[in-house]
Amino acid sequence: MAWIQQQQKSSKVFGNITAIEHDKAEASSGHLGFYTEPPSTIICIEDFERYAIDRLRVLKGIEEAKAKGFKPHEIQEKARKLASEHLKVAFMTQAGLDYDQCTSDELNETIQPSGRPLWALLAQVEESKWNPQVATEIKQDPGSRSFFKVDFEQVPDLVASRKVFLRHGQAYVFKTDVASLVVSQFRSQLSRALATTSHKWASHIAAEESERLTPVVEALSTRYLGPDYGDLQRPAGEVALADLPRLAHESFPLCMLNMFDALKRDHHLKHTGRQQLGNFLKGIGLSLESALAFWRTEFAKGGMPEDKFKKEHMYNIRHSYGKEGKRVNYTPASCMSVINSQPGEGVVHGCPYKTFNKDSLTAALTQLRVEPQAIRAAVTKQQGNHFQLACAAAWEGAHGCECVTGINHPNQYYTESRKVHDAQMEAEQDATNAAGMPAQSATRLPNQNHERAVAVTPVRPT
Repeated sequence: MAWIQQQQKSSKVFGNITAIEHDKAEASSGHLGFYTEPPSTIICIEDFERYAIDRLRVLKGIEEAKAKGFKPHEIQEKARKLASEHLKVAFMTQAGLDYDQCTSDELNETIQPSGRPLWALLAQVEESKWNPQVATEIKQDPGSRSFFKVDFEQVPDLVASRKVFLRHGQAYVFKTDVASLVVSQFRSQLSRALATTSHKWASHIAAEESERLTPVVEALSTRYLGPDYGDLQRPAGEVALADLPRLAHESFPLCMLNMFDALKRDHHLKHTGRQQLGNFLKGIGLSLESALAFWRTEFAKGGMPEDKFKKEHMYNIRHSYGKEGKRVNYTPASCMSVINSQPGEGVVHGCPYKTFNKDSLTAALTQLRVEPQAIRAAVTKQQGNHFQLACAAAWEGAHGCECVTGINHPNQYYTESRKVHDAQMEAEQDATNAAGMPAQSATRLPNQNHERAVAVTPVRPT
């Protein structure tokens, strides 16, 4: 284990930030950071955040694969692919994420069972000094160095399954079984280390680093890791105002459809709902002029005078498009942002997969003609608090195909939906051209009848 020992570094503290010492050789040495003490050196905040986000991408990808029911070898392949894409400087990425994990119980519960790399405990495993007698008894090639010697109490599962050779209280563990050796004790040590870090963070680090490190760390647990669906992410061409009702019931995610139908029914939305729906509509390609006409028309149906609309709403709409104030073009809210919003009683914004009860969710998805099997899958994911996976299951049930990318953003849901609809319409166009018949103007999906879209009755949180 000489290579592992070379990975360990003495701990030094610079100011109030524990950071990581590294060099070019280490940067390419592997995906695991093997240390029992936090390694330290000076590192800029931007790199600290970037490295932590890189590892978070990997860990969340593994968690998503597990929640989807991937087989062990599929999870391993997924992890290998993610690691090759994102973990360029592994030991730095881990230290950054450890700070974030110690501040977030939700992230802690998500990450620890997700197969976190077992870098700390591996340094304690003693490489076996080769003994020809052992080689003979376990029928191994004496020229091989393929196992480790540890106390047998550390591997009770391997002893029970007779996968190890026992001698004088020592278990000889094959390298292929090393995960069983380290996983339980590693988790125990990791939990203790996180508890210690959490105490230090709460007692002084968070306050002392309130201007620099604290905002970065506290934002990581809810950080959206995908595209922002701003101007560069818009679909080609603007969305026509007249097409919104059709597009809503074909391609809006349930969160946005719930608000859209509530607005059509009540001609009113609370501030957060207006923000979420308005930025979503901007993200799918609704122009500023069309947005003003859309909101003006709906509020007027509720009895709002034109002067009140101009005074209370026109500025905010123009502001969200970057035409007023600081002229910042606001991006649509991600799934994590919608999920973490706290809708009160009588409002319809927020994630329905979080706020709806089982019966309400089943009824809403049934009205959308989601396949029954997909509804059951979505409800099961909801009950396990996998809200984005529940949304992906509903997407698959509504479109009759697999959602390969998963769902991480309402605008992503819409974009992936339009790809399916556009492909279906193109196929129909080709078929009708081949038959010499006029093409149908409506987009159709295999699992839907072709009556007009049925509005979903907005359901408030229960």
